[in-house]
This record gives sequence, structure tokens and C-alpha cells, in this order.
Amino acid sequence: MSRRFPRVLARFAATVQIRGLNHTLICRTRDISMEGCFLETSELMAPGAVISLAVMDNHRGEVVSVEGHVIRMLDGPDRGIGVRLDDPLDDWGLLVERFQQAGQAERERPNLRLSILVVSSEENRRGALALYVTSGWDIRFAGDAAGAIEAMDADHLDAVICEFAADDTTWERILRMAREKHPNAKRLVRCQTTDMNIPESGADDTVHRFVETEHGMDALVDALTAEPGEPKIAMTDPITGALPLSDSAARELFRDVLSQVREKNESIAVFDLDSTLLDNGARQAAILREYGTNRGIKELMESKAEHWVTWDVGEAMANAGLPSDKVAVHREPFKAYWRDRFFTSEYCVQDEMVLGACAFVQAIREYGGKVFYVTGRHEEMRAGTVTCLERLGFPVPETKDVQLLMKPNLVEDDDLYKLRTYEVLSEHGTVVAAFDNEPTHINGYRRAFPEAYSIHLATDHSGRDVKLIEGVISVSDFASHG
Repeated sequence: MSRRFPRVLARFAATVQIRGLNHTLICRTRDISMEGCFLETSELMAPGAVISLAVMDNHRGEVVSVEGHVIRMLDGPDRGIGVRLDDPLDDWGLLVERFQQAGQAERERPNLRLSILVVSSEENRRGALALYVTSGWDIRFAGDAAGAIEAMDADHLDAVICEFAADDTTWERILRMAREKHPNAKRLVRCQTTDMNIPESGADDTVHRFVETEHGMDALVDALTAEPGEPKIAMTDPITGALPLSDSAARELFRDVLSQVREKNESIAVFDLDSTLLDNGARQAAILREYGTNRGIKELMESKAEHWVTWDVGEAMANAGLPSDKVAVHREPFKAYWRDRFFTSEYCVQDEMVLGACAFVQAIREYGGKVFYVTGRHEEMRAGTVTCLERLGFPVPETKDVQLLMKPNLVEDDDLYKLRTYEVLSEHGTVVAAFDNEPTHINGYRRAFPEAYSIHLATDHSGRDVKLIEGVISVSDFASHG
């Protein structure tokens, strides 16, 4: 690039189309001048290569499109290409002038820098470009399998991301190829996961993660930085409409909650217990094992917590290996057996913690907040509930700052009971956040305390056809707090 015009540090995303190639690059500028720029990219091009360059002028809200040719290339840690522009338009000059006057904040280098291939169908391409142009990653695009094959000749790829409609299985071929050519690269499929038949975990190692499109860039960052393993899928609940936040978005939410707890006087965080702070799977499995032992049913004697994916006892029996004809025989007898035991102190002590829950509740106390456990459990379960909370390390309800509100008896309706607690909560301070897995209950908190965070735990629920109302936020667990 000529030194006739002064260069200025400027880091922003650029979309690059190389003449003669059928894929597009997204890269970053390092510096710009009135007649050219330097682009950081791992795809080196020989001097003379002709390119079309498009950048977003965020200040004016317009795309600036220019053409030019490569005049030099660098390899090594500072690899990239110098580009001289052919007849740059006035819009480019305005962009350069703005960066000449910009402060250091606008020029900082992003922390995350990855080399990524994105393969996207043409109908998804425009949206994909808009998304990735903000990332700061070194990205190349391919519109089909042939373009992907060509792009995979790159020396190094950190990830290959396929974006296709749910019924288009082109991604399978592309990611199998990526597994061979770049075995250390993350392999992701980005789509509407609710519309596709997700393979069982461990059934195929072609895909590391399926990423829900509605989660945006946060979900991609989480997937790209997560350890490879079983598919991690965030899906919209067809009944409640719940779509859990990505890990990074949930992390910010928990930080905001703690900040509010610290800032407000007499701040209160409200927590449901079952399927919010506590996982009942171990309790359910223990009761089913006991039932199986009493009746000599070998499959049920092997029941585990992970067999209880929902509250459906028949599904849990089937997951434990009981044949369908025997499930039909034992479903109703077990329900009666279960009902006599599940709502007791003796069995509830076996509950385990929802991921990250204890650490977050402890953080509420450390930040000066009060903790109110508001549960549909009845008073006869108090002793077992307190023992379980203490065993797991939760703040124990024994002072005015940590309280356990329970129904007076088993038969009282959970919904009506929780409505009655709103006044009690208001008497003790300011509710800044409420957590509950039942849509009916978290919707109630949202209406009663509109200034507070109403946070839904997307664990399980009663199955009633109740949608989450506007303003309710959904998370998968509390793990992101840490």
C-alpha cells in the first residue's frame, strides 16, 4: 500500500469477495487509508488478485462498497493482505476521516479470534452475513458443498458451521468431510432445532453442537468455546414457549441480579424448590427402585435419576428397560405407591441440586440479599426439606433473612398458595428476582412484581398449557453464574 496517504489504525469487519472463487470471506481491517487497507486473513492471495470489499459504516448506518486488488501479502503471526482500492468513493473517504478522529476505544482488538468456515444455503446467506460481520472472526463463506470442499483446503480451521433448513441434510456430508480434513475443528449445525430430528447423544460424532438460530451470536460463542462432547441443544418448549438463554447471556443476567441485590435495601430473591433449586430425580428413582424390589421387577430395581426426564412414570419405567406391556400393567399401581411416599420428609432428603444453584443462592446472601424459599411443599415436609438444603450447602432457613414458606397442608392448591405469599414477601423487603419452573407461578411473580426479574427454570413443569408472558426470562440452570 502506498505511503502517500497516512494510514490509521481501524478495526472493523469487512466482507470480501475474491474474483474467481465462489465463497466469501469475513475478516478484519488492521489499518486503512484514503487509497487502501490492510486485511487480517488466513487466506493469503497473490498480488494482483481482484477483490470486492464491503464494510459497514456504523456511524452512518450504511454499507460502503469498494473494489481493489492485492498489492502485498504477509505470512506468519501478522498474516494478511495489503489492498489498493480502485477509485474509492467519497463514502470511503468519510469512513477514513472518522477513524482518523476516533479514540482508542473504537480501534481495540477483539479478544476472540477464530478461523471459521460457514456453509450456508443462499436463502440464509443474507442473515448469516449480517450476523457474522459483527463477530471479528476470520470467516470464509461457502454457498454449497462444492464451495465448502474448496474452502477446506485452508491450512487451519477452528470451526466449521453449517446453516441449513431443518430438513436439508447437506450438513451431514460437509461435516463428515470436515472431520477428515480438520479433525480438531469444532463442527456445528446452526438451525431451528425445534424443527429437526436431533440424533441421540453419542449416536454420531459428526456434530459437536446443534445451535438454535434464535439465540444469535451468544449461542455461537458458547458452542465454539465449549468442550466437544454430547450435543448441547437449547430448544423452545412447544407448550410454554420457553427458550433458555445462552450461557453467556445467562451469565450477564445473573450478574445483573446480584447487582440489583447489592444496590437495593432489604432486597429479596425468591426461589421455588422442586425443579428450580432441587432436582427430584434421585427421589423419584429411589421410590421406583423400592417398588421394583417389593414386586421383584429387575428392570425397576435398576432405576436411576436420569431415567426421569419428565414426570411421566411410564416413560421412566420404559427408560429403565421395562417392556411396554409391563409398563401398562404397573403404571397405575406405581402412581399410588409413589403418591404415598413422594410428599414426605423421609424421601425428599434424597433430592439433589440443580446445577450451580447452591453457589448462586449463597452469592445472594453474600451480596446482602434475603433468601425466601417459596415452595408448594406442605409443612409435614419441613424437616426433610431443611435437612436436604443443609446437606447440599444452601443457606438454611433459620433467621428472618433466610425463610422457608410452605403450604399448611398437602391438599391446598399450589397456585392459590403462591398467590397468598406475595403480600408476605412485600412485608419483608423489595423483591428483586423470583425463580420458578412452573409457568403459572413465574407469570404470577411477573404480574405481582413487575420491577423484579422473573426467571423461569426450563427444567420441567406440570405440562399445563400455559405460555410464559412477556418479560419472563428463561434459563436452563444456574451453572453460568460461576
